[in-house]
Amino acid sequence: MKGNLLFGQILKSAAITVRDNLQIFSCFAAIFALVNYIFARIETNYPTVIWGHLLAAYIFYYSFVRVYFWKKPIFETDNFLRSAGKMLIIVLLAFTAVMFLRISFGILKLFAKSLAVFPDIYNFLFDSYLFLHDWRYTSIFMFLFLFGIMMFTFFIPCFAWISTVIGREQSIVFSVIETKKYYAKIFTLYLVIFGVFPLFLTVVLIGLHLPLIITCFISACFSILQIVIYLKMYEYLFLQKQ
Repeated sequence: MKGNLLFGQILKSAAITVRDNLQIFSCFAAIFALVNYIFARIETNYPTVIWGHLLAAYIFYYSFVRVYFWKKPIFETDNFLRSAGKMLIIVLLAFTAVMFLRISFGILKLFAKSLAVFPDIYNFLFDSYLFLHDWRYTSIFMFLFLFGIMMFTFFIPCFAWISTVIGREQSIVFSVIETKKYYAKIFTLYLVIFGVFPLFLTVVLIGLHLPLIITCFISACFSILQIVIYLKMYEYLFLQKQ
């Protein structure tokens, strides 16, 4: 694993990769934008439509990773199924973590109510809850906390998914352990690329009131940039020699 993980190197390398492969990445962006546009025009919440959109998005990401690492053929049935199985495990891991947090908060709420027989403790906890509820920074801290949970249950485990897609078997546990020296740096980079920038882009696009197809294309281009940065992170962490 690389001894020194620098944001500048990753971002610069990602920019160069996008520049050198602009045509093929533009094709991927156009395809992804068209897929999102089609599903956005389908005004329904039927499970079949939702699952169809998720499947289309998964095929897109799978194909992009294969093309990025120059793997042939682009689509390989056995590899596709194995990688899909690993992605399913990762999604279940993230879902379990979210449900665990929800159940834990529910238990804490019930426990707090049971303390009503102790007025001093109950009033203290209730006042603390009201303070946190009204504090302007509470939502920010909650966002950072949830983003940290997602980093350990989805973002980092997805390194193992990339390994499976390109034919390198790597466990989820191995991905988490091997990146332990870089948790803070990974969190910061992912927070900016997958948290702050998407929020900023969403606000800008909503304010511009662009046609849906243009909005989908801009979002797709940004998604391509996100993927490339993510894959560059994977290269620096797992494919570079020490």
